[in-house]
Amino acid sequence: MQNKMKLPTDSPYTAQNVDAAIAHLERVLSAEGARSLFGQTYWRARLMQVHSTPGLTHTQRGRLHRLIDVLSKEIDGPAVRRNASQNITAERARF
Repeated sequence: MQNKMKLPTDSPYTAQNVDAAIAHLERVLSAEGARSLFGQTYWRARLMQVHSTPGLTHTQRGRLHRLIDVLSKEIDGPAVRRNASQNITAERARF
């Protein structure tokens, strides 16, 4: 049996339980933002991981887009925020 390593964007969530993950990210990022112990790289990876969940609704994707925007505004400014939105849009096109 071959050991398969998960990519960081593989999602452990399903369409049925992803709302709890999004709600957690909304709470943490509104309270601590990218200045938390884990930092922006960690939170961006978590957002992309949740975003890769198959079967997300339009509303769920919108919530994730808002979180990417919040994260980008806090640290990066407009140029990186634009790139983050483009990455999400490209990721959305895959589904």
